[in-house]
Amino acid sequence: MLERLDLAFAAQRRFVANASHELRTPLTVMRTAIDVALAKPNRTTQQLEDMAARVRRSVDRAEHMIEALLVLAISDQGVTSSELLDLSAVAEDALELAAPGLTELGLRVEADLGPAETTGDQQLVERMVWNLVDNAIRHNEPGGWIRITTGRTPGGAVLHIANSGAVVPPGAVPTLAEPFRRIRKGSDGGVGLGLSIAQSVSTAHGAQLDVRSRPEGGLDISLILRG
Repeated sequence: MLERLDLAFAAQRRFVANASHELRTPLTVMRTAIDVALAKPNRTTQQLEDMAARVRRSVDRAEHMIEALLVLAISDQGVTSSELLDLSAVAEDALELAAPGLTELGLRVEADLGPAETTGDQQLVERMVWNLVDNAIRHNEPGGWIRITTGRTPGGAVLHIANSGAVVPPGAVPTLAEPFRRIRKGSDGGVGLGLSIAQSVSTAHGAQLDVRSRPEGGLDISLILRG
């Protein structure tokens, strides 16, 4: 028990350290943009507008990260409310919300959304499915594809998402759900919490979330919600 507690506290310390680092980045970008603009003796309207745009992007990133951290904290507390929902409708809504990203990358969507009724916290399940769809887009490639299916099995309601993309080493797959974990360097616009939240929400619902790398590139993710 002491060993488990020690591991839990260590994981908490890592999370707090990572969160502090990630939140400090957009604040640093905002401060630098403002200082550079104010240091110019003859600031033009265009320079001030460019500075405002950079600050706005950093504010948006910080807000998204704070929202994701709150969702992660709430899901870690477990499910407090449960209602009837259908994964097919949740997946359809997520695809509609993701339309701009799909269009930008020219991704082909193959959807087979059969009835998949289950029970759970509506908001948390919606966020989990959205994160899985968003992850499949962010880590895809121009002209690639996304395949999403829903249905019922004896084990429960099933959601399956597969996508093209860069090859993910099989050994790196177990670490993908770690907060702020990124396989590729650079920014894809995400905050590094998508799969962490999905894992947390699935655990809170007693669901089974299976993430596998595809030899050709991309991921193959299946979710089974019992109920």
